[in-house]
Amino acid sequence: HVRPVNADLKPISQTVEISNEKIREFIEALTEGALEDALARIAAYFLVRKTELEAQLKELAKVAPLQFLIPRRLLDPHGRPVAMVGPIDTDLDGQLVMHMSRSMYISSFLIRKAFAALDTTFQPSPTSLTDHIFQSPAFDDVQKPIVELAIREYMAGSHVTAVHLLTPQIEQTVRNLLEKAGGSVLKPARQSGFDLKQLDELLRDPIIVQILGEDATFYFRVLLTD
Repeated sequence: HVRPVNADLKPISQTVEISNEKIREFIEALTEGALEDALARIAAYFLVRKTELEAQLKELAKVAPLQFLIPRRLLDPHGRPVAMVGPIDTDLDGQLVMHMSRSMYISSFLIRKAFAALDTTFQPSPTSLTDHIFQSPAFDDVQKPIVELAIREYMAGSHVTAVHLLTPQIEQTVRNLLEKAGGSVLKPARQSGFDLKQLDELLRDPIIVQILGEDATFYFRVLLTD
């Protein structure tokens, strides 16, 4: 829902055709084996490597340099400026976030097909998926009913409900992970005492970056907080 201020410029589009047979073969390869293997394979495949993304971006800048030289101010649906993305030579991080966002939008088509294939092949229940997730020690048992409800809502097609349930649980899980690793999950409050660190701060914490890796923390920041 964020649009560039120069959105009235003439768009340039490119069409890439992929046959249904190629898509079917790709999805079958992702979802072969046991359910646990398929889930891990999907997560690994769609986690974009930041270094590869940066190489793609720099190559694009060589092919079409003009679009990476003009600063772009991003506006929310009410026309309020929410971010400024500078030229690639001075704001590589901002350009990476925009490029990552576009890449995720394109790959979402295949992610939906992969999860549809999982449902058809394995017919997992919300309970079995929740049990799989909670093998990770990063989750607290108190979170389990909410996560299971969120998965149930997602599988029922109630995606808005699912995302509103899941996002706070993702934040809490990252907070759990930081605390278990000996990091601080608190920050000084404005008046006195302490507040809990929020998701974007947690994902930038050096301990979390070391545990999850730069690729995963960057992915979650673009998806959830940036």
